[in-house]
Amino acid sequence: MDDPRVHPDQTAWPSLGLREIPSGSVTFDRAPAEEVGPPGWYLDRPSFAWGGIRVAACWFGGALGLAQNAARRHLARPTPAPMGDLCLGQLDAEVFATRSVLAQAAEAADSEETFTRDRAWSLALRVRNIVYRSSQRIQLLSRELAGPAALTSDKAFAKADADLTVYLSQHHGPRDEASLGEALVKDFTAQ
Repeated sequence: MDDPRVHPDQTAWPSLGLREIPSGSVTFDRAPAEEVGPPGWYLDRPSFAWGGIRVAACWFGGALGLAQNAARRHLARPTPAPMGDLCLGQLDAEVFATRSVLAQAAEAADSEETFTRDRAWSLALRVRNIVYRSSQRIQLLSRELAGPAALTSDKAFAKADADLTVYLSQHHGPRDEASLGEALVKDFTAQ
């Protein structure tokens, strides 16, 4: 990045979420480059899929922090409302389900079993889609349980919520779901 032919965009990133993370475009003006592998090698490695699952685990970590904050707020109320208890129960179930999915993925990654790139990526797509949707739901339930005061007067909660929103936006959504469907069709027709 210190090469005079490399020009990072110095414009401030207007996002509230992940504001402290330097982000932006970089222009390369005939900067030297070194080939590190043949075309597609980076994405074709089975380990690329495991990295995609790790990103999903980070999404869940952000969502879990919001859920814990919201739960503490609810439990500290003098008389927690029954609807709050309902929301807390929904949060707990969502957290349990997501932990279970991530535990299964970790078990697969740590196993002696050899995964092809396609098989590893299908697992990653499943896990990423589940964790993405679950993290969105946890975020929503956390907001509901914590109440508007958390977003308007608790800087840490509001910042964590904004950070998670930006981080979740990195998910490829319908494109990943379509890729998973295509892989399933390919597997089915190969049988």
